[in-house]
Amino acid sequence: MRGRLKLNVLAAVVNALAVVASALVAVPLILDAVGTAGYGVWALGLAVVVYASMADAGLGPAVQRFTAVVSGAEDRAGTAQLMWTTLLAYAAVGGVALLAVRLAAPGLVDLFDLPAALDADAEKMFRLLGIVVAVALLASGAGHLLAGLERFGTLALSSIAGAVTFVVAIAILAGDRGLPGLATALLVQQSVVLAVRLWAVRGLGLGHPVRPVGIRRLAEMVRFSLPLQAAAVADLINAQGDKIVVGLVAALATVGQLGIGAQFADGGRLLAAAALGPIVSTLAVTAGAGDVSLLRTRFAELHRLWVLGVLGAGLVGAMVLQPLIEAWLGGGHDEAALLGGVLVLATAAGLATGSGAAYLRALGRPGLEARYGLIVVGVNLLLTIPLALAAGARGVVLGTLGAYVVGGLWFSVRLARYVPVVPFRDRRDGAVAVGAALAAGGVALLVGSLAVAILPGRAALPFVAAGALGAIAGYAAVVLGVRPTRRSLRQWIAGASA
Repeated sequence: MRGRLKLNVLAAVVNALAVVASALVAVPLILDAVGTAGYGVWALGLAVVVYASMADAGLGPAVQRFTAVVSGAEDRAGTAQLMWTTLLAYAAVGGVALLAVRLAAPGLVDLFDLPAALDADAEKMFRLLGIVVAVALLASGAGHLLAGLERFGTLALSSIAGAVTFVVAIAILAGDRGLPGLATALLVQQSVVLAVRLWAVRGLGLGHPVRPVGIRRLAEMVRFSLPLQAAAVADLINAQGDKIVVGLVAALATVGQLGIGAQFADGGRLLAAAALGPIVSTLAVTAGAGDVSLLRTRFAELHRLWVLGVLGAGLVGAMVLQPLIEAWLGGGHDEAALLGGVLVLATAAGLATGSGAAYLRALGRPGLEARYGLIVVGVNLLLTIPLALAAGARGVVLGTLGAYVVGGLWFSVRLARYVPVVPFRDRRDGAVAVGAALAAGGVALLVGSLAVAILPGRAALPFVAAGALGAIAGYAAVVLGVRPTRRSLRQWIAGASA
């Protein structure tokens, strides 16, 4: 189990990295094609896509969890029913989203008060993005089916294929067609992802009639998805609220510094969420098999790896942030490193609850996860407002850190009622982990600072990044016993190609 899970986690992280890398490569191509003003309009269009995709926040985890459960029970007919239910539901939601975005296109152009020269192209772009949302939602539904079946290698391959297609399509289409060309490139990308994923799940329905799940199972899925939808909204508020509050109490330049630092916290959240997907599926498959003892044993192992891994990576990341930002953007961003470092620690504290949330999802009890999100929002508001008035932007991020720490402690106490498992074997175990993380962070900081001092400009960036990754890998090897090998990489490639 552990070997397969490692490969699935690796595939899930590659999946997320493909999305991040394609975005980074695409930015200069987009700027060359449509200019700075056009890029701003494109960013607004992507925001519409992101918010429309929030419809997937609760339904997606439900599809993944129930697919894993019926897979663990070796219920082939149930798996086929879930496939048809998922594809039909996502097609229906996508159809509504398509119609809504297309009808709203003229209003969106007026709402954002865009430059007159871009009005026509922007409206065409928004109309095309309605189709993108529909295709992307259907691709996401198929992806959750694959995640429930623990086929994360296929997920990674579909994302890589889509990422490459997106960059090529931008190079071909954007120069002549502007904003509509960008939307078309995104549509081509999502169509490729959808095609790969539909091909991968085609075998689930073979030999079974086109029949959705029964009313009872559908009601269970809805009850499961609603708390997670609320948790996703709470997470969005926590992630975006800092920028709003800082904008009210500090200068615009400080908001920019916060935005720079927050990118690292957001990137860490994205990668951790990707790695968490295989853990959810593994535990849900075990729950579906009905072996409660094995479920707790696996959770105990994964819980320690997850909590210590996330907290260690968070400490290393926060410590190395200053040379990392200096190598990336040059000097003058010390405030960004400070604010970002606190947010990285806050994100790590919040993500430490991930393994516990995965266990509860496997049991079909996501309510605690939703209440945790609401508690973090409430504590964040209580702490952030007075701290913002007293210390400005620094007070805001400290309030966020405090909220995640308080929420995480509350969640841990409540989780013990479901499963009496703690991540630390004893007090010494926790102290050793913290000491190792601080030592690894100190080494990464030293390597990064030397690279910035010796090498000019961005030439130092690869060395700073390598120092940080090496420090995290060393921490994982010493504290967690996780050592990447050539054999595991070969196994993953073989599994992804199957």
